[in-house]
Amino acid sequence: MTLRTMDSRNGLTRHVVTSTSDFDLDALAGLMEESWASDYADKIRIDFNKTHLHHMMEGGEWFALLICDDAGHPVGFEIAMERTLLCHGRPSKTFVVTAFTVSSKQRRRGIGRWLLEGINQVAFEERDAKFLISSFHHGAAGSPTVQATFDQIEGFGVNRFHTFPSWGRRIDKQPLPPIEGDAAVARLQQRDHTPDWVAISDNESGNKAPPPSVPAFTEALSHRYDVAYSPTQSFREYYLRADSPEAGALWYDFGDGATCFVSYALTPLIVNQRPLRPTGLIQAVHAENCRPIHLEQLLVRLAHRFLAQGCFAMTLYDLGIFPHDVLRKVGLQSDDQFDYAIRGPVEAIEQFSRVEVPFFLDFT
Repeated sequence: MTLRTMDSRNGLTRHVVTSTSDFDLDALAGLMEESWASDYADKIRIDFNKTHLHHMMEGGEWFALLICDDAGHPVGFEIAMERTLLCHGRPSKTFVVTAFTVSSKQRRRGIGRWLLEGINQVAFEERDAKFLISSFHHGAAGSPTVQATFDQIEGFGVNRFHTFPSWGRRIDKQPLPPIEGDAAVARLQQRDHTPDWVAISDNESGNKAPPPSVPAFTEALSHRYDVAYSPTQSFREYYLRADSPEAGALWYDFGDGATCFVSYALTPLIVNQRPLRPTGLIQAVHAENCRPIHLEQLLVRLAHRFLAQGCFAMTLYDLGIFPHDVLRKVGLQSDDQFDYAIRGPVEAIEQFSRVEVPFFLDFT
């Protein structure tokens, strides 16, 4: 057991979690269901079921804050996953914070702020992080709590550096556009303790050219994007595990130097208590020498792939990679609005006011 108790107050206890063996995953899934069902009544939402939560916590480069009542039942939770964030090419130790949850039956007791203060303490003071990064769904409850918490910390702040819509379409109702042209497809995998990924051919076209090494790919990201994640640490754990059925990374080679890296997740969805089939969520994308026709065919190929994997929809978040006319041509429509937000020392997060799309980021 690696559970570490931080402190207690008002019948509640705050713990630092670093392993799924630290707590009852079924009980945590129950908290997520109760809380998110209340916040997203009659709306489609992510299903934080036991399988999905376990996938988020694979690998060792994460921690979470868990708050329990005096009976040991979880009432608050948030997870922080370590990444290397590249801003204008400069790497910084960063934690992606997500799944911020407080029981709907325990609201207005300061649990949300207590969670965030605990995340800040572990990330900034104990683990020497430079930044926290997260995404906020417009109209959801988490953003005001985060802002109010950081407003109370001298010298720290929140910079919402990118506002963007989600795009999506059903892929199980209307016929999908046909796959055209030729492209080699490989799944990228990286096993534990190996320095580089391997490309495993995924179609009959074979590999036209091998993908770059992880260091070369990271170097390309640092020059191309104002803001990007290195494909290491929790990014590697989430997308590059050979045995993961829920997420992956693909390398497309369209010939003549046109290539594309795309990470994806098969994200479980639910409305009220009715589970849906997953959506194929397109995550971080890096295209080299790709014309609009290549990006269009990439989306078409992914739609067919997601449908074959049992998805009913395809979704992506607008990070400036795909021209909007390409998205519309493939049948995607824009929907809800989100923010990417960076948290940390005011003088450090100020640089994010000068960043421009495209970005190489995911929506974990």
